[in-house]
Amino acid sequence: MKFQIDRLAPKANNTHTIVVRPMKFGYFNFTAAEVRYKDNEDSSVSVERVVFSSEPGQGVIIAQRDYERQFSGHLVSFIAA
Repeated sequence: MKFQIDRLAPKANNTHTIVVRPMKFGYFNFTAAEVRYKDNEDSSVSVERVVFSSEPGQGVIIAQRDYERQFSGHLVSFIAA
């Protein structure tokens, strides 16, 4: 998946969260995101920088119905005799 911002103002912040709905369930190895940017677009000595986000490693994706069954709130009622 690619995402591109053409220009960001000096000293500005930009935060993104991406939510992807899986097509398959099971164990997956998640990799880091790669970000490339130029520190100064007007200068003739502009340097492209490459940074990486932290990677969570291996994780499990479970089906939504299984997640809801396992983590939904449960109500238990007791009838006193």
